[in-house]
Amino acid sequence: MLRKSVMLLLSAIPVGLLLVASGALPSTAAGAASASASASDTSNCRGVIQITHLAFKPKAVPPGGSSTVYLTAVNCTDQDQQTSATWLAKFTGGSGGHPVGCPVIDPFSQSDDFTPGGTFHSHTTYDLPSGCDARHLQVTVRIARGGTTLTSRSADLTILIP
Repeated sequence: MLRKSVMLLLSAIPVGLLLVASGALPSTAAGAASASASASDTSNCRGVIQITHLAFKPKAVPPGGSSTVYLTAVNCTDQDQQTSATWLAKFTGGSGGHPVGCPVIDPFSQSDDFTPGGTFHSHTTYDLPSGCDARHLQVTVRIARGGTTLTSRSADLTILIP
């Protein structure tokens, strides 16, 4: 079963839990998020919200392994911003079209509340099914406000095929 859970933390206080489940898919994604109340350096900031970091750790894993993707975003303005982050993931490479043995991963969203100049941190772990012949897992995060995308960024996980 595919499970995704997101624990939202604002200033280290849990404010919610989102659990999304979809039948008969062997991959799992779980995450946590927090917004820092301290202002960050926004001198190089572009737009309203900027994703400053999105990367997997570890960067490469074999089928049956897992990796966590870490997100950092900053509010480039001097106003509070109430946004949402939508996480999309898909397997690529392998047997052409949709790689054999790889599940379709449902997207999920989480609320992001930014203080003026504040930073938002989140992470999600993906378990890779052992029968999946994909070469990469691509995760894209889109941060939006009122249905308008403010920023997006993608990160790729390399799948080590023996």
